[in-house]
Amino acid sequence: NLTNAYANPRWEEDYAANRLGDVDYRPKVSNVRRHWLYLRQRAGDADEYFVTFDRVSSMDADFAKSNLLHFIGEPEFLGGNLVAAEVPGHIETWNANRFQMELGGAVLHGEAVLPANARIRKVGGEGYEYWVNGVNYDPFPNDANPLGGVWRLEIMPPTAAEDDLFLNVLHPAAIGGAAPTVTRIPGSSCEGASFDGWVVMFAKTETAQTAFSYSVAMSGSQRHVLGDMAPGYTYQVYRNGDATPLAQVVAGSEGIMEFTSPGGGSFQVSQ
Repeated sequence: NLTNAYANPRWEEDYAANRLGDVDYRPKVSNVRRHWLYLRQRAGDADEYFVTFDRVSSMDADFAKSNLLHFIGEPEFLGGNLVAAEVPGHIETWNANRFQMELGGAVLHGEAVLPANARIRKVGGEGYEYWVNGVNYDPFPNDANPLGGVWRLEIMPPTAAEDDLFLNVLHPAAIGGAAPTVTRIPGSSCEGASFDGWVVMFAKTETAQTAFSYSVAMSGSQRHVLGDMAPGYTYQVYRNGDATPLAQVVAGSEGIMEFTSPGGGSFQVSQ
């Protein structure tokens, strides 16, 4: 939410002129970048996925960050442990990274891959649907809101830092559908995850990448989607140190490149 409260370019002038009163309107962030991937159904496979990857840099490590996911039903954690219950059943903090929400005949599986060892604050339920700083700001006081988010998860890094990465994998399915196995993939200058025949990787910084290297333990045929590459440049993809490239790919206009591999292993991608 990049309002002036977070990125006011005139705060020094306003502060000097004593126009801010007791409110701290210093810029809060220096960079926010979101990648949003919709991985469509493939032939013979009805599963589809949504992936969000955020790079967020604050002006001060003490400015706390949280990555919000809003739900129209109550999310439940799969594993993990309760850390604190500010309001039991309504405002709770968990050490967990896997969750799901069931509604009607559907289920949404989710996994917070990054930050590692995240704390997740769960907020919502009757009287707490829009709870912020002690007040339930109901935007629909005189009307029912069947589609609005009445629960949210606030994904928070375990320690304060100026730079943080957030990676979420979401999987909509019919009730009874199995949750995917999601595995984090830390790379040389990248971060990502593997799941259900997909591999997604993103750069740790804003710089367009001339090279990536990472390893995948998942077996079977895989489709790799790499972000933050230099648009229009040609990349060679090598697997397990082979002298012959597995693929030669031109990055698209959005800096995205794709290739398939017959299995996992060690991958080196370079111009």
